[in-house]
Amino acid sequence: MHVCDIYPKWNYKKANAVIAISEETRQWAINRLGHNCDTIYMVPHGISETYSKTLSNEEHIRYLNLYGLPHDKILIGLVGSIEKRKGHDILLEAFKTLPQDVKDRAHMVFVGGDKNKDGKNISWLHGLIEKTHTEQYVTHIDYCDPKPLYQLFDIVVLPSRLEGFPLTAIEAMMSHCCVIRTNTEGATWQINHNIDGLLFEKDNIQELSSLLYNVLSNESLRLQLADAGQKKALNKFTAGRMAEDTYNVYKLIQ
Repeated sequence: MHVCDIYPKWNYKKANAVIAISEETRQWAINRLGHNCDTIYMVPHGISETYSKTLSNEEHIRYLNLYGLPHDKILIGLVGSIEKRKGHDILLEAFKTLPQDVKDRAHMVFVGGDKNKDGKNISWLHGLIEKTHTEQYVTHIDYCDPKPLYQLFDIVVLPSRLEGFPLTAIEAMMSHCCVIRTNTEGATWQINHNIDGLLFEKDNIQELSSLLYNVLSNESLRLQLADAGQKKALNKFTAGRMAEDTYNVYKLIQ
């Protein structure tokens, strides 16, 4: 169960067992798909530990130059396809409300492409940037391997309206970013609020603005959350851990 959008239609074959990646997808399998809780196993996503490998100073500068990013700003990343579900509008609106001196310290980087061939989502994003008067604070990078970009970011925001167990959050945590995400699916398993990251209510612009203000104004808090987040990701969300837990499920249901 990857995300809460599977329904028991005619072509849905009910499985003998289910691997759920979050508490929310587990509940979906029970409540919407009618699975017995005894046949559902919890295995969160895992990623390669290479995300924790830092760039050299020379590589860091090279990537900043490659993407035309400022060298003297706190970089806020949002990695995800350009679509309303991912909440780009929420981040832009929250950033707009920050005091001018705080905004001037930061720069947002949106990494992702438009799934629509007609480019409507890109037009939507550019319209939002113009509406919020944030043109000078935003760089959009089309879909690419985000691994080196995480190493450039100080903060990663995931303002999604719907998720399952987003890899973006744990990739950023392992890359030593301070992560702020909505309290949607997978949130409380990934992040303990104010300990190894920050959570805010979905669609709550003011709450996100307040969290951004805190981490943009307090470097020690930002680094403390990044340290704890990386430690947690390396302990709980590696590909090796995921593979071992998945293998154990198959052994149990033989």
